[in-house]
Formats: sequence, C-alpha cells, structure tokens
Amino acid sequence: MIPDWAWILILILPAGWLRLVGHELSHAVACVVTGGTVDWARLRLWPGRIDGRWYWGWCYRAGGDDLWIGIAPAGKATALTVCWLVPAALWWDPLYVLAAWELTDVLWWWAGWLWRPDSDGGRVRRLL
Repeated sequence: MIPDWAWILILILPAGWLRLVGHELSHAVACVVTGGTVDWARLRLWPGRIDGRWYWGWCYRAGGDDLWIGIAPAGKATALTVCWLVPAALWWDPLYVLAAWELTDVLWWWAGWLWRPDSDGGRVRRLL
C-alpha cells in the first residue's frame, strides 16, 4: 500500500495541470455563455511565452463579457477548493493537494486584484 505522503508527491504535478486546465476552460465557458467565441485550436493548456510574456495558460477569445470572463476562474477555484476539502477531511488526506492547488488559484486572483493589474483579478478591478 502506498503511504499518504507518497500519494501527495504523486498528485502534485497532475493536480496543478488540472487546475490550469480548469482555469482556462472557465474563461472559455464564461466567454461562450456570455455570447463570445473561443478559438479552441489555440487554447493553451500549458505554460509558456505568448508575445514575449510568461503565462501559465491562455484562452484566445473574441467578444463575451470581460467582467464574467475575468471572474469565472475565481468562482471555479473557490467552489472546487470547498469540493476538495470536504472529501479530504472525511476520507483521504492526499486530496488536500487538489484543494491547495485550487486555493493557490483563488489567492493568485486576489493578488491580481490588489497588486497585479495585468492579471485576471486586476482586469476585473479595472472593469468595476
């Protein structure tokens, strides 16, 4: 049987990538729901440079409501943090890794609101 600490190490990278996928897809879904279009062929679900700047991922889109598109990742991450904390507390400790990754997404969004105008939180703050 694999000990819990080993599962935590095993889950760190895949859980981080799943957080990234969920983050970018939340932008895409919010865009489509608010009437915009997404260039699905150019959806970047991995880190890298775009136009000389570093991004964890990227969603190419046209139209849609910028406010909802910017808020979507924070809502997704907040909901999933709670969704992973409950089973982690009740059944299996390694699920805290998934909750921790989602919590980093929430904190990163709020850091953008406060200090980073070029991030999702900063863009939403400018729109309000």
